[in-house]
Amino acid sequence: MANKTKIVRGGVLCVPRGSVDDGLKLTPLDLKPAPVASLFLLNGHVVELMRFAPSHGSWMYTSDNEPPQLEPDGTLTMVTRVDPLFMALCVLSGQKSGMFEPADSLLEQLRGITIQPDQLALLCETKEAGSEMYYRFDRARTEKWLDSKVRRLKSRMSLAESAAIVAQYLPQEWAESLVERHCVMEESKDAGITDAQQLALAAMQDDARAENEAVVRAESEPPKKKKKVVKKPPPVRTSRPVTSFFKKK
Repeated sequence: MANKTKIVRGGVLCVPRGSVDDGLKLTPLDLKPAPVASLFLLNGHVVELMRFAPSHGSWMYTSDNEPPQLEPDGTLTMVTRVDPLFMALCVLSGQKSGMFEPADSLLEQLRGITIQPDQLALLCETKEAGSEMYYRFDRARTEKWLDSKVRRLKSRMSLAESAAIVAQYLPQEWAESLVERHCVMEESKDAGITDAQQLALAAMQDDARAENEAVVRAESEPPKKKKKVVKKPPPVRTSRPVTSFFKKK
């Protein structure tokens, strides 16, 4: 979703388009433990605030039908949406009941956060009873969902770096498990590449060694004497007078 830029006191504010109507109403996320301290609620959406304050900078901006204006504060504040399932994971992973529950009961601690019931299927087992769906937290499904998050970032950075970014939004136990799992995968991949390179290098060294030994052997052996070939002169033909061909025999 495209961002909307607003000029506010204290620099420039970039927010997701459609998130702000009558003003910026940020509410600190009341979740314990909160994975990231800079998380807020904005109209039911979980957002993260990131601020960039350069030592020297300013902004030039224009409004409708007004001349350009200068904002002397060069600070840039980014408001970025965060997947609410990270918050659901923080809550669900701490529940020990192991029972199937309706979505409302399961997410009671996340009131105010917009989470669709069908999104819970990414983290939970589901069971339908009558016309209602029940959910139970499932670790294997959650790890699969986290791995998909890491793969989406992997196109822009290394596997370990991608896992570290996703881990910032997880409880400590899950963060450590995710980083360890993907770091081991990257180390195994790198080790495989290293082994292949070493095998190729060893093969090249063997070929070079064999070639050098052949050169040294050739130089150490005495040169073989070549047999002299004496060319015999062609036979000499005696000439006969022309009149001899016309004599009667």
